[in-house]
Amino acid sequence: MTNFARLTFPERRAIGRWQGLVIALSRWLPPPHACRTLAAALCMALASCGGSNDPAAGGDTPPPVVAPGGGGSPGEVDVAPAITTQPAGTTVVEGQVAAFSVTATGTAPLSYQWQRNGSAIAGATAATYTLAAAASTDSGAIFRAVVSNAAGNATSDNATLTVTPAATPPVLSLSAQPSSQSASAGTTASFTVAGGCSARNFTVQWQRGSGGVFADIAGATATTYSMAPASSDNGAQFRAQVSCGGLSATTSAVATLSVTAAVAATLARVPVSGVRDQAIVDQPNGIVREASGSYAFVAGSTVRRLSADLSTITLVAGAVNDLATIDGVGTAARFNAPSSIAADASGNLFVTEPTARVVRRIAPDGTVTTIAGTPYAAAGRADGIGGAASFNLPIALAAGPDGDLYVADTGNYAIRRVTPAGVVTTYAGNPAAGFGYQDGPAASARFHVVYGVAVAGDNTVYVADTGNRYLRRITRVGNAAGVVQTVAGGGPSNANVTVDGPAGAGTFLNLRGMTVDGNTLYARDLDAFSGLIRAVDLTTGTVRTLAGSRGAPPTPSPTALIDGPPGTGFIGGSETGGVAAIGDGRVVFTDFNNGALRVAAADGYLTTIAHEAWFNTSHPDGNGVLAQLPPRLVNLSQIGASPDGSLVLAEQTTVRRLAADGRITPLIGLPGAVNNLDGRDNIAQVAAGGQAVTVAADGTIYFADLHDVRRLDPATRTVASLAGSKSVSGTANGAAAAARFQGVQSLAVGPGGAVFVADQFNSAIRRIDPAGNVSTFAGELGSLGAEDGPRGTARLSLPASIAFTPDGTLWVIDDAQPYATVRRVAPDGSVSTLATSGTFLNRGSTRIVIDPAGNIFLTTSEGIFGLAPDTGVLTQLIPTVQTGIVYGNDPKLVPGIRSAVATGVKQLVMINDDQLVRATLP
Repeated sequence: MTNFARLTFPERRAIGRWQGLVIALSRWLPPPHACRTLAAALCMALASCGGSNDPAAGGDTPPPVVAPGGGGSPGEVDVAPAITTQPAGTTVVEGQVAAFSVTATGTAPLSYQWQRNGSAIAGATAATYTLAAAASTDSGAIFRAVVSNAAGNATSDNATLTVTPAATPPVLSLSAQPSSQSASAGTTASFTVAGGCSARNFTVQWQRGSGGVFADIAGATATTYSMAPASSDNGAQFRAQVSCGGLSATTSAVATLSVTAAVAATLARVPVSGVRDQAIVDQPNGIVREASGSYAFVAGSTVRRLSADLSTITLVAGAVNDLATIDGVGTAARFNAPSSIAADASGNLFVTEPTARVVRRIAPDGTVTTIAGTPYAAAGRADGIGGAASFNLPIALAAGPDGDLYVADTGNYAIRRVTPAGVVTTYAGNPAAGFGYQDGPAASARFHVVYGVAVAGDNTVYVADTGNRYLRRITRVGNAAGVVQTVAGGGPSNANVTVDGPAGAGTFLNLRGMTVDGNTLYARDLDAFSGLIRAVDLTTGTVRTLAGSRGAPPTPSPTALIDGPPGTGFIGGSETGGVAAIGDGRVVFTDFNNGALRVAAADGYLTTIAHEAWFNTSHPDGNGVLAQLPPRLVNLSQIGASPDGSLVLAEQTTVRRLAADGRITPLIGLPGAVNNLDGRDNIAQVAAGGQAVTVAADGTIYFADLHDVRRLDPATRTVASLAGSKSVSGTANGAAAAARFQGVQSLAVGPGGAVFVADQFNSAIRRIDPAGNVSTFAGELGSLGAEDGPRGTARLSLPASIAFTPDGTLWVIDDAQPYATVRRVAPDGSVSTLATSGTFLNRGSTRIVIDPAGNIFLTTSEGIFGLAPDTGVLTQLIPTVQTGIVYGNDPKLVPGIRSAVATGVKQLVMINDDQLVRATLP
């Protein structure tokens, strides 16, 4: 019998609750029943008082407790704690905070007690326990929480703390400091810093300052910073902030630049580095990853190699635009439109030539040999050795781990096997029976137009049965073919669409080149007019689309070259093309119609790495990659000057940046991809970007593209339309998309950030506010004339070039008859004409440039002239000659200055004779 006097308060409260229950029962139970119930209740309560209510300690689980008004409302049952969120293990660096949390349910109030390695932590009685600074001795400690209330307790899971040591800062050293320089205006001044780090990379950020106040120079992160100084740069200070990848930073000594005035006009080349010809990839088809990690592919009449880092293309064998089937070594060999390529473990390459009906080998030394079939023999299906064997459209091939080749002999509806010695046998299919669809033993199986083949590591051969719209496989039994099985596909359909899904539900439309990577097969496929990369799980047969977009592209061309994620990125709808696995979830593939090599990431994001730019056909054997310019900048049309000293290069299909040290980097667009598409990087495209360009004081780039004025943020490389239409010209003011332009010739950023447009064929100067609203600033829309006067009555003829002086006056070159004239537009919109003297200004070739000090220069077919704004006198500063640019102190240009921009006081950069030229003017 339990001694009542020794009971704890919770135990006494429990007995009191049972007593209350019995009293309530006695009101309707007969007295004997009430007594018996009371006795039983007291016995249960007293029995429960003698043991532990903690199940972990071996005691009984306590019965529900009726609350008399403490933890719950009268008559409610207290609920024991239950852990709903367990504390999680964590890893922190030594000295960092480590925190553990737990949440629990149960009748309030809940109490908490944290334990470390099983022992209670003094004062750790909240739902969260925090260790302010973890030490190495804390690593491996185990923490848990015990949550209690009147009805019981619950213990959380263990959470382990791992403490890693803090990194030791790398040691930074400087071996060379920048030194002060003296240079003449228009020449080059350079500052250099050198050093090293015990760990991480040695990083540099150059700064420019005056009076001890310095600011970063955008893009100046090389160990040498070069610039072309103007007289205004005299006394400028330069220093370098260096660090070990952001750690152990220090600042170099300060170097001062002294600039002496140029005694006469000078011309110098603008440095351009990192440019090289882009290799031709015209009509790329099959591609394969070699044992070395590089990628071999066929392109037109050549075999080429893409380096493992996807940066360089070199010629392996063959010659451009020379279709023949001739054995030989390297460029002495000839190919006739090879369609597929395979590689073995020894470095040999193999190609099929469907037209010549042969299989050929390229040895590691470049020697090309025909190993099976006779060039241009009649179509056949004979097995045999070398020239005794015959094929009928051998479209594709793949090398197996057994060293043999497996050829998709399309016209024979069969898979042929070719040994390295040239022994040809029929591996699967029945050429005599013709096309069909039948699984079963390899010899009796039937195919219909096989366009692709791939071999897995176990010698299973996978076949693109394109005519039947199935993916099929040929199993292996010993050294022979086993049975043909259908792996995936939905069979023939007239819907001409593709569907993702499990085996039998996922459909193909036009399977082509394939490759196997582990348990995944990647294949080229079509959906109506668009190309797709499909991925098949070889265990389940599930089909999914890795990359590409279904439906028509957002441009008139069905072969649009558009990068980006699935749904945005577009692959040309070619019925040919190959694919090779990179090995990390990415694939590299050929886009035949666009003449491109492209990469699809594991998430389907498309990136073009090289393609046949239309301007580069004169360099068929050059090495190169995308985002490079040819040495002569042959497609550069317009240039703009950025506040950081870099130049903006506007070509027809790209916008790029030229840093002060000569490095070219891409902003948006793909060379040769002609579209007006908004977006980022090379997802964005440019159709006619060489019309006009200007750069605002904050670095924002504005350029004209067809009938659209576009705004480019160089920091994010994002472009969007500011005003106008991508495809329709017209004559209309209004909100951004409703406005229409007709012949944008020049752009300038005016006071307040508005963009002004020389809208030539509308005979007006238009103003675009930052929101894209368009209004007429000078002239009358569609009303050609030459009248001076206030806004509303003044008329312009054909405004061709515009620029602002610091006082807010807009200067206009107006291509009136018979010669161009110089017009002034005041801030109130009134127009006046400046009578010029000294030369006639030819229409179509005169442009105006204004430097930061307000000096006005005109570029004409006769050279560069200075313009006196008060008198209109023109002074020739640099003449032109017919024989070529003359650099130095007696400079001469050639006629045809395509574009010019002021980069400093009396400093111009222009495009002349397909060169970037810097002029320092007196």
